[in-house]
Amino acid sequence: MPFPRWSVGTRSFIILNKNTFLYRIIPKVDVSENMSPETIATMGKHFQYLKELLERKVLILAGPCLDREFGVAIFEAQDEEEAKEIMNNDPCISEGVMSGELHSFRVSLLRSTE
Repeated sequence: MPFPRWSVGTRSFIILNKNTFLYRIIPKVDVSENMSPETIATMGKHFQYLKELLERKVLILAGPCLDREFGVAIFEAQDEEEAKEIMNNDPCISEGVMSGELHSFRVSLLRSTE
């Protein structure tokens, strides 16, 4: 089911109905081109996990800073408990490659995909 929308002129905007959260993931190990085979495997699982959240329409967006200092995932959850579970189930966090910080977040403006 598509997100509800509202329009201003010719622009359409998505209205998010659930609670929105951001988790910031901070590397605890080297995530440069010199990653260990174990870290590479965990990063692959991390990417797959985020893709699954996107397919389930839980994830809004995710990505790393290009300086590799941290990454972010913005997603919807019913409450903070579910948000913590989503964050803690990220393989990068559960396997100790990264630490996570959870924050309540409001999507105030979101570019339309039309």
